[in-house]
Amino acid sequence: MILFLDPFCGSGGVLVEARLAGLNSIGIDINPLACLLAEVKSNPIEPSLLKSWWVKLKSQITREIMSSTFEGIDIDVEIPDLSDTNIEYWFKPETIKKLALIRKNIENVEENRIRRFFEVPFSLTVREVSGVRKKEYKLYRLPGEEWRRYSPDVLGVFTKYVEKSIQKVKEFYKESPKNVFSRVFMGDTRFLFTEKFPEEGNRLLKTHPPKIIVTSPPNGDSRTTGAYGQFSRLSSLWLDFEPEFKREVVMNIDKLSLGGEVSEWKTSILIYRFKTNDRNDKEERWKEGGRSSRLFRRPIQLPQKCMIAWIVFLEV
Repeated sequence: MILFLDPFCGSGGVLVEARLAGLNSIGIDINPLACLLAEVKSNPIEPSLLKSWWVKLKSQITREIMSSTFEGIDIDVEIPDLSDTNIEYWFKPETIKKLALIRKNIENVEENRIRRFFEVPFSLTVREVSGVRKKEYKLYRLPGEEWRRYSPDVLGVFTKYVEKSIQKVKEFYKESPKNVFSRVFMGDTRFLFTEKFPEEGNRLLKTHPPKIIVTSPPNGDSRTTGAYGQFSRLSSLWLDFEPEFKREVVMNIDKLSLGGEVSEWKTSILIYRFKTNDRNDKEERWKEGGRSSRLFRRPIQLPQKCMIAWIVFLEV
C-alpha cells in the first residue's frame, strides 16, 4: 500500500490531490479548523445524501430565523459562552442570534460526517458575517461608519456556502477513487511517535510507513506573516461544541505553531530519495541531498526508499 503523508496539511489540498491520484493519505495539522477542512475536503460524501440533509436543515433554519425576525417569536437557542472573547466587538447582536440558530441545527445532526460537512460552510459564514475587514488575515474590524451600517444576510451567506460546497463535493465525488482513504490527525508533527501525538496516528504511520511525503512550510510568526491562528479564531470559537475546538487551543494557535516565536529563518526546498536512514543520527542526515533538517528536535522514523518533496523553514 502506497501511503502519502502531509505533515503540515493545512486545509488539505495535498490530500485531495493524493485521493485523485488513487493514493491513501494522512494529514497532520495543529489547527483544529484546518483539520476539519482537510477531513471534509478529502473525504467526499455521496452528493444526493448531502442534498437531502440540506433540504431538511434549510427548511428548519429558515423557519426559525423568519419566526424570530419577522414574527417576534422567541426561539429557544443557546448562545455559546464567548464571554471572554469580546464577541460583541466582532458580531452584531442580531447576527449572533442567527448564527446561534444555525449552529444549534448543525449541532443536532447526529451523523458525524454529515454534521462535520455542514460545519465547513458554517465556518466560512462566521468569518464573512463578522465585522472583520474583508481580505484580512489579522483581526481588524471594519471602520466606524461601515461597521454601524453593516447588516449581513446570515442565512443568505450560509446558503451560498452550503450550495457551493455541495457542488464542489459533487464534482470531486465523481472524479475521486472510492477504494482509498484519507485520514487527518490533529497534533504537532514534532511529536510524532511520542505520547503527545494521537495514538491512532502513531499506530497507522508505524504499520504503514509513508512512501511519499509532501508539504508546504508552516507559517512564520503571526506578526510579520499570515496570522494563521487569528484567521481561524472566530470560526473556531463558534464550533466549540466539537471536542477538538478547546478554547485554550483556539486562542493560542499562533503561539503553539512552529512560527509562534520570532527567529531567524531561511527557506529551503528539500527533495530526497531515501535509500538509508541512520537511526542514530539525531538530525537525520540523509545520504542523498547532503542536508539535515533542524525542523525537528528529535529523530524522525522515516521509511526506507521514501520520496519526500518538502518545503520547510530551516533555522539559521
